[in-house]
Amino acid sequence: MSTYRIKQLLAVVEIRTKLVSISSFLLGTLFAWRYLSEEGLDSPPLMSGNPSPGILLERAISMLFATLCVDMGTTAWNTYFDYLRGTDDPRINREPDKVLIHGELPPSYAFWTAFWLYMLAMVGGIVLSIQVGFWILPVGALCMAVGFLYNAGPLPISHTPVGELFAGGFLGSGLFLISCGVQVAGRIHLGAPSNAWGAKGWTEMVLASLPSLFAVAAILAVNNACDTEGDRMAGRKTFAVLFGKFSGEILALVLAVLASIVGIALSWIAVLPQFGIYTFSISFLFTLYQFYRMHQRGFSHSTKSRNMKSILRVFGVWSLAYGGALLVNNCLLPSLDPRKAL
Repeated sequence: MSTYRIKQLLAVVEIRTKLVSISSFLLGTLFAWRYLSEEGLDSPPLMSGNPSPGILLERAISMLFATLCVDMGTTAWNTYFDYLRGTDDPRINREPDKVLIHGELPPSYAFWTAFWLYMLAMVGGIVLSIQVGFWILPVGALCMAVGFLYNAGPLPISHTPVGELFAGGFLGSGLFLISCGVQVAGRIHLGAPSNAWGAKGWTEMVLASLPSLFAVAAILAVNNACDTEGDRMAGRKTFAVLFGKFSGEILALVLAVLASIVGIALSWIAVLPQFGIYTFSISFLFTLYQFYRMHQRGFSHSTKSRNMKSILRVFGVWSLAYGGALLVNNCLLPSLDPRKAL
C-alpha cells in the first residue's frame, strides 16, 4: 500500500481520535491491575505462563486489536453517513481530513473500510472470547451495533441532544469496564478472601469509569459546538443546535471539568489512588486554560480544527493524570494505597 493510500485510510478513520479508545482501554486495564494486586496477583505483567501474572498480555493485545477495529470502523461509518446526509457540507467545512466531501475519495471507500474493519473486530472478538469466555461476544456485538447506529438509521444517536453522553457512556465508561472485566474474568477468585470482591468491587469499578464518560463526552461536545451551523442545515438536533452555540460551549466545559473533579473526589475517598488528588488537580487547571483559549477563538467551522486539537490536549493531559496516578500507585508507591496498607 502506497504512502498516499495509507494517508487516505488514516483520514477516513480519523486516526488522531483513536487516543480516546486507547485511553479508555489502558485505564480500565490499569484499574484491573490495581484490584488484582489486592488478590495477590500483582507480579509484573507477563504472559499467562506465569502462575500469577498481574496483567495478562495476550488478553490485553486481543482487546486492544478488537477495540481499535471497532473504533476505526465506527469512525468510517460516521464519515460515510455524514457524507450521505450532507452533514459535512463542503461549503462550510474546512477540515482537511474530510476526504469524501473534498473530492479525494468516493463514498464507497469509507463504506468498505468500515465493513472490513468490523469484520476484523469480529475475528478479534472470537479470539478474545476463547481467552475470557463467550460473554464477551454479545457485549462486543452491542458495541458494534451502537457504533453503527450512532450515525445510521432513521434516528441516529448523534442527531439527538444526548449524543455526547451516549458516546461517552459507551466509548468512555463502557470500554473502561469491558477492559477491566477482560482482565478480571475468571481470575479474581484465585486465592481471594471471600469478602475481597463482589458488589463493592463492581461498584467501585463503575465509579472509576465515570471520569472517562465525562472526558469522552467533552470531546463530542466541543465537536458539536463547532458544527452548530452545519448540523442545523443537516437537520440534526444536537444540544448545541437546540440550545445555542454558547450553551454547547458551556456543556463542553462542564463535562471536561467534571472529568477532573470527579477524579479528585474518587481519589479523596480512595476509590482511585490518593496520589490522583495532585495529578487530577493539574489536569483541572490545564482544562481551564485550554477552554479559555477556545473561548477566545470562538466555536465555528473555521476554528474547529484548532479547538479539536485543544480538547484532545485536554484529554491527553487528563489521561496522563489518571494513568499516572494508577501507575505510580501500582509500581512505585504502593504504600499510598490505603487498601494495601491494611
